Amino acid sequence: MVHAAKADMATAHGKTRVADTVDREVMAAATKVPVAAAATMPIPMPAAMPGIGRVVGAGKHQRGRHQDGCSEQLFQHRWSPPVLRRWQSRCRFASGKPRNVAPAREAVAFRRLAWTFAAFGILLLSSTMLARAEGRGEGDLIAGLAHAVDAGTFDLATYRMRVWGIDAPERESWCFRNGEKWRPAAAATQALGACLIGRTITCRIHRLERHWFAVRYVAECWSEDGRDIGDCMVEGGWATDYTCYSDGYYKDRETEAKNKGFGLWGCDNGPPTRRWGRKGQGALCETPAYKPTGPAPR
Repeated sequence: MVHAAKADMATAHGKTRVADTVDREVMAAATKVPVAAAATMPIPMPAAMPGIGRVVGAGKHQRGRHQDGCSEQLFQHRWSPPVLRRWQSRCRFASGKPRNVAPAREAVAFRRLAWTFAAFGILLLSSTMLARAEGRGEGDLIAGLAHAVDAGTFDLATYRMRVWGIDAPERESWCFRNGEKWRPAAAATQALGACLIGRTITCRIHRLERHWFAVRYVAECWSEDGRDIGDCMVEGGWATDYTCYSDGYYKDRETEAKNKGFGLWGCDNGPPTRRWGRKGQGALCETPAYKPTGPAPR
């Protein structure tokens, strides 16, 4: 009998070793890891095991209870019956209720969207509060050295200014010149830099403008010798009169540049700038239109 008992124990131990070997082979096939390496790895549990459901080895009292990701993952990985029985208790709480490990995708998406809107609101509020804290408003003067950012914008001291009344080409603007495609934004930016370099620039703020999260001021600007920066750009043909805002303030300078074919007027079909606002040709974008006041207004 002793020999029979030992034989039974050896048989059971052999079955366990065979089952473990099968488990390692299954895991190696699922993870694409060699069997020799898989032998040293613990048998992983599926990521989400709220319940067993229709899996092989589940008891009758569990069938049909939890038809969710647990059973689908176990079917997908083709776990052997010993592994299923091993992890069966981990698919539910001690009370028998289904275990919801992973949160719903809808809840995660909603939380991400809420955080995005909250961050956007904070940045928007901070930019507004910063602009108000600086104490700069309509009619205030800012003076200093400047350098061009693009064809219509420059930095003056710690402020970003946009030249009032002109329309300069954007970075993506293009036209055909002598039959070839041309992007004039870089040349127009250099022209603005030439109008600014080596001079003390003074600007009178017209309004505050928010561009994404950055605050910039729309202003009429002039150099220390009294030359209007808008005049400098329009006379050289690198900007056009933005009539719906300027009410034709730079129209005469634009006509001169057009007749001479300067700058943007070298395009075959005219300059690639906006000439009118959303209200259409002839309609003012601001009512009443802003009137420049110095240093030597026309």
